[in-house]
Amino acid sequence: MQYLPLTCDDVERSSLAGRFLARTLPLDDAERFESHFLTCERCQHALTLGATTRAALRESSHVATTAASAAVASVHMARASPSHRWWIPMSAAAAALIAVLGYRAGNASTRSLQPLGAVTQAPVYLGVPVRAGNDERGIAVFDSAMTEYAAQRWQSSAQLLRAAIAAGKSDSPSHFFLGAALLMRADARDAIAAFSEVISAGSTPYTSEALLYRAKAHLQLREGAEAAADLARLIDRDVTADDVPSGVSAHARALRDSIRVVGVR
Repeated sequence: MQYLPLTCDDVERSSLAGRFLARTLPLDDAERFESHFLTCERCQHALTLGATTRAALRESSHVATTAASAAVASVHMARASPSHRWWIPMSAAAAALIAVLGYRAGNASTRSLQPLGAVTQAPVYLGVPVRAGNDERGIAVFDSAMTEYAAQRWQSSAQLLRAAIAAGKSDSPSHFFLGAALLMRADARDAIAAFSEVISAGSTPYTSEALLYRAKAHLQLREGAEAAADLARLIDRDVTADDVPSGVSAHARALRDSIRVVGVR
């Protein structure tokens, strides 16, 4: 059955945050709440506050106290660095959600990977220099594709980017933004293939983010080991290269820690 996305009013009306913390929500309702929670700062705050209160009332629950404190600290960090606001709260909130609540049993670890793969904001296109040798038609099609991308018309953008690649503009920007458009339209498997083209091309300004977003795509497919490998590669690259944006590196480390909390090594 297809459900409409939750709103904050839905959460308050049905006391979903409290019931989630009490582990009394049915599985489908819990998954809907997770999807809303990971993209809603208001509900992240409410859930963190609720978890902290419960932890304070149960002194023996040391793990819950630690995870809730980490979530609060990460929100403060994000407020201190507004330019990277979207990178940190999502991953830290996801880590707190899994570490504090431990909601699922049995196949919990793989089911809990999917929220970590959420992407609510597409990579920003700032324009790229045109390489010599690119076919003029390919360049024109690429420009049209990126107009569609800026308008968040992901399907038409992906179609045009594939056409640009076929016409000769088969470079890292084309494959990277194809992967991004596919990821935004929830086509994780094809997104992985597109990001892999970027990564296999060697060191470019797009390599680090391609590793991060390929890891996100793997998480959407519950492929925790593959995601962890991409994040480890990105973190190693941060040590050896000087072209990894600080926000990308911080998000990769937080996401790796979240995956470890789930139980993937």
